[in-house]
Amino acid sequence: MTVTNALADSWASEPLGRPAMPVREQVVDRLRSAITGLQLKPGQRLVERELMERLGVSRTTVREAIRELSSEGLVTVVPQKGAIVSRPTGSEAEDLYEVRARLESLVVQRFIERASDDEISDLRKATANYRRVTEQHISDMRAALESLITQRSVGQATGTEYGATRLPSALHRTESAQNISDMRSVLAAKSGIYAVLIAGARSEALRVLMEQIQARVHVLRATSLSHPGRAMEAVEEMEAIAASVAKRDITQATELYEAHIRHAARTALADFDD
Repeated sequence: MTVTNALADSWASEPLGRPAMPVREQVVDRLRSAITGLQLKPGQRLVERELMERLGVSRTTVREAIRELSSEGLVTVVPQKGAIVSRPTGSEAEDLYEVRARLESLVVQRFIERASDDEISDLRKATANYRRVTEQHISDMRAALESLITQRSVGQATGTEYGATRLPSALHRTESAQNISDMRSVLAAKSGIYAVLIAGARSEALRVLMEQIQARVHVLRATSLSHPGRAMEAVEEMEAIAASVAKRDITQATELYEAHIRHAARTALADFDD
């Protein structure tokens, strides 16, 4: 994945306003959202001067925000180079998925034990929305590819150079549309499922832990879902989990959930060399 270091090219953020939240917390929240929302990508440098100008804050505030995000694992400070958006190694990713499998399975268990019938209905609705968004995303990608193929055919028929010289780069852009940058709508829909599970589990401790893990694995989730065929497989897995939850079958639901996470892990970890 090519990393664009200039913030202006990847992050359209406005200067901070003046809400009641302290400025440092606003900066942390803005940067965290940009990282988990994949506007700031793994390996991208966070240049203090650019952040100061873009957010309209002091150098001290930027450094405090970077220090907090570093403690969350979202930012890595490299000696002599400064701060970059964290890019987990293969071994780190493997550990994160293992923790995620155990933690989120416990969330599912607590949801089954504590959620109301209305909350189980909310889970079905969130899962149905996840399918709709994923199917739309896949449809959009197919339409973009078909459009490029059509343009190539027209180019060849008219003797233009499009088919010979421009199509490879255009196809590359279309393939890039399948990468983590264009999984935001799908990830947002899946996050809706997590929100329902956490609310129904009624555990502040699990909520905090799950939010921390989700922030760390966000880019890994996008990498996994961008693999051919994986997006719809994930939808079907979540639908099976939701069906087990609706029956309040703790054993089956947690086993299916752990299998879902381990399948995602195998897909995402295939991209790592270390």
